[in-house]
Amino acid sequence: MKKIYWAAVLMTIAATFTACSNDETIEQKQNPAIGFNPLVNRPTITRGLSMTNASDVKSFDVWAYANARTPTEALYMGYAKDGVMIKSGFSGQQLGEFTVASVTWGYDKLGELAYWPASDKLQFVALSPAHDYTDGEGTSDASKTNVSYTFTDDALDFAKTSQMGFTYTADNTVPDGTKINTQLRDIAAAANYQGYDVTGFTGGHGDESTPANGNVPFIFRHLLSKIELQGQINRLNKNIVVEISEITIHNIIKTGSCKLNLKTIGENAEQNNFAATDPIVWIPDAGTSYENYANYVITKGTTLKYDDDIIAAADVPPANSTAVSLLNTGDNLFMIPQPIIAWDHDNETTADRTITKADTDHKVYLEIKAKIKQKGIYLLGSANSYGTTYAPLPTPDNEWKPEKKYVYTLIFGVGEDENGDNYGRPITFSVTSVSNWSSETQDISM
Repeated sequence: MKKIYWAAVLMTIAATFTACSNDETIEQKQNPAIGFNPLVNRPTITRGLSMTNASDVKSFDVWAYANARTPTEALYMGYAKDGVMIKSGFSGQQLGEFTVASVTWGYDKLGELAYWPASDKLQFVALSPAHDYTDGEGTSDASKTNVSYTFTDDALDFAKTSQMGFTYTADNTVPDGTKINTQLRDIAAAANYQGYDVTGFTGGHGDESTPANGNVPFIFRHLLSKIELQGQINRLNKNIVVEISEITIHNIIKTGSCKLNLKTIGENAEQNNFAATDPIVWIPDAGTSYENYANYVITKGTTLKYDDDIIAAADVPPANSTAVSLLNTGDNLFMIPQPIIAWDHDNETTADRTITKADTDHKVYLEIKAKIKQKGIYLLGSANSYGTTYAPLPTPDNEWKPEKKYVYTLIFGVGEDENGDNYGRPITFSVTSVSNWSSETQDISM
């Protein structure tokens, strides 16, 4: 874990289904329907709309290609722009249902039900959530989000080139407690090259000993970068109390193109068929007039302080206060992978270290609205209003990468204003001089 210091604020970058056609005298067996077994690779914290296991994957689009990347290639399942939607939550007996780990899945449109070919292997590609799938919490329209992808290339080209290209734009509206934003949405993809003799995952990622009965095991990989914000009080400032009302991340690109790169198809089946090098490639798009930059507002009423018994103690605490999440309860930020160049608040040129200059240059920083006080005296803000302080957002390699989680911890002490100058500085002392001794004489008679 890397640590970068900012004055006294520390940023730590830290289903089996067999279809039968029966009459009274003849049973005609068909090949099994193609089912799917969704898993998620590289688990993350289970909050918000983060996918960590099969029950978190509510839907996905799937494409399948026969004779992939050959002159006789054919799109066997799905369409040029849209995949076939598979979703969970089915109940009762319905054609196309399959159950995996107590979760019942099915084809959204039964007319799209696909069956295994007699001998050909199929190249499968999946994207979750499905492009037109809406899942909402609550009943109002405001509580629902329709995730949208725009395919930049005809999906028929994918199997020939081993790349699928699409664009994605993240929502940057402010969460209001009920609305599910795409900025809180985990986007994942899977790829599997498989024939009907597919072996399956019956208990974990590495168990391939039991036949999957035609179910394709999908190991979904996260496509975006996950961002978390935490706050602490510096151990040297144990009497500081910080009340935060709002945090904004400035100058983030919200639109980008993604390409999924797969391995070259061989004789052997591949259950995680991504290329070893650059499997997920993002090209962020700032726009010709920089219209695709956005500021992400995080509202969180949070108070940071030490426990009263620690404050009362005379000794300096052995560690910073316990880290507290600065995101809304249950929220995550999932951002398009992109370059992150932090605001240069230490620039020696006064004009170049301002927030105005940071916005002009699209440098990334945090704007924090807060009240900071020490023993009842306000260092920032007042009893009736919040003040504003700023901090750069340093990031390893100056880049957010796909499948990576970045934890930023703000350790509060002093801050900087819009000009990059410190305020709320610690009270320090210096000795400038010592006055000369003056002499007084007094005679004493004995």
